[in-house]
Order: sequence, then C-alpha cells, then structure tokens
Amino acid sequence: MKYLKNIIYIISLVSGLASGVAGQYITASVDTTNHLIGDHIHLFVRADVENTSDILGVDLSAFDTSGFELLDEGEWKAQQKAHTKYYVKDLVLTRFDSGYFRVPPVAVKVKDPDGKTLVERTPWIPVMIDVAPVHAPEPDPIKGIYEEGEYWTDYLPILYALLALLLGYGLYRWYKKRKEIEVPQETIPVIPPREEAMKALDDLERAALWEQGKLKEHYSGISEITRRFLERKYGFPALEWTKREIRRHLSKKGIAGFPMGPLGEILRLTDLVKFGKYQPEATRHKQVLEETKALIQRMDHISLDPVITQNQEEEE
Repeated sequence: MKYLKNIIYIISLVSGLASGVAGQYITASVDTTNHLIGDHIHLFVRADVENTSDILGVDLSAFDTSGFELLDEGEWKAQQKAHTKYYVKDLVLTRFDSGYFRVPPVAVKVKDPDGKTLVERTPWIPVMIDVAPVHAPEPDPIKGIYEEGEYWTDYLPILYALLALLLGYGLYRWYKKRKEIEVPQETIPVIPPREEAMKALDDLERAALWEQGKLKEHYSGISEITRRFLERKYGFPALEWTKREIRRHLSKKGIAGFPMGPLGEILRLTDLVKFGKYQPEATRHKQVLEETKALIQRMDHISLDPVITQNQEEEE
C-alpha cells in the first residue's frame, strides 16, 4: 500500500508538470494524494500571468458530476518566487467514499501578452481516499471468580416451595370438605312430549305464517314438531331420519294401534311443500294443523312398550 501511494504521488507530480509545459500559463497540484473520507482536499491552481486582469474566467462545472464536493472556491492570491510573480487559487474539495479517484480538470480562460484569449485546463490529478481506521479499546484483563458468602436470601426458594405445599394442602382439604356438604340441586320440571308439541302447534297457529306467504316455514314447523314428539316419545332420532326411515322403524317395532297412515300423510305433505314446489289449497293450511294435533293426541295414548310382531314394511 505504501509503494502504491508513492506511485500515485509521482503520477500527480508528472501530471502537474505536463500541464505546465503544455500551457505555460496554468498548472495544478494537491496538498497530498492521500486523504481520509470527508477530509479537506486542497487543489492549488496556479496562473503564470502578469496581472489578475489577465485571468478572464474559471470554469468549475467539471466538479458537478465528478463525485467531489466543492466546499470553497477561494480568491486569486499573488505569490512571489525569486523574480517571478504568479497567482494561486486554493480550491477546497471533499469526498465521502473510499477508493482511487481523479480530481477533474479546472478550465481557466487567460489573455496572453499578445492579447489573445486562451483556455487552459489543469490535468487530472489522482488521489486515494481511505476509510478512517477504527481503534478498538483493549479488553480488560479477566478477573478471577469471586466467591460470595451465604446469605439468608439464598434459602428463599426453599421457603417458597414449602409455602406452596402448605397452600396446596390447605386448598385440598377445603375442597374435600366442601364436597362432603350436600348441596340441594334444583330440579327442572320436564315438560311431557305431548304438552310440548301442543304448545308449539298453538304458537305456530297464532303466527299464521300462511297468511304472510311463508308456506315453507309453516309446513316445516309442523314437520319439526311432529318429529320432535316422535323422538321424545319413542326414543329414536326422528329429527335426523327421513320419512321412509321413520316409517320403517315404526313398522319393525310393530306398535299395536299406531296410526301409521295419518302420520305418513302428514310427513309426505310437509316434505312436498318443504322440498318441492307443491302448494296446498288455502283451506288445508290450518286444517293440517288440526290434523297434527289430533294425531299427537292419539299417539300419546299408545303404550311406550311396543308389542313385537312380524316385520312389516309399509311403502309409500
């Protein structure tokens, strides 16, 4: 890295000299070719002319797209060396990324002794910009393990465990004693299947859904009330079974005197309205309600202990 920096510096000097030879008027150099990110880079532009009036203008537009930021343009200042007088402008630059870059040329318009206007450009000057080194602090030496003495707080976990055991035992004793105390349970009266069905049919009749054009709701209610009565009365899932499954089940049981015909007619009619487009006559809506009430009254008097006879199936 050190040799590379020296090479860049030599190239910078050679470039400056080359510009001086070419134009005889304008040269440029930097204070150093090695900088850190954000450092001020001093670019010295030298004009070998008689007076500042011979410097007609300076073009710094090359810095707009070069990546270098121009911080200060500076003024032309007279310099004296031996018997030679010249002018120097100190341009202050900076850059915020690292790597090897070239400072762009500065165009200076001058007037020669013959009165002609010339445009001289400084050379490209290479510079290297490094990242500032990070100096990590030296770690403290590892100290030996310090052994503490015993304190009463060291026994707190054991004390907490004993308290938890005592609390758990007390809760167990309290719960066990509470279970031994007889708590009177409130008995909820069970409505008999017939009373439940009759009340539901009365409510459905008062609703008069057929007068509102809700025929499916009306006949679905009749079907559900009838099925719920069968389910509670005879202990099979009548709400989930189809009409065919209900009739087959009741036929197999062989219940003496069971009104299979009227039941099948009501289930068939309600299914036609629910799942089809059948619309009974207006006089049938309330009449089916009355027939369902009579059917439930009749089924309620049939014994819950069926008489098993030969298997009979009554098809639709």
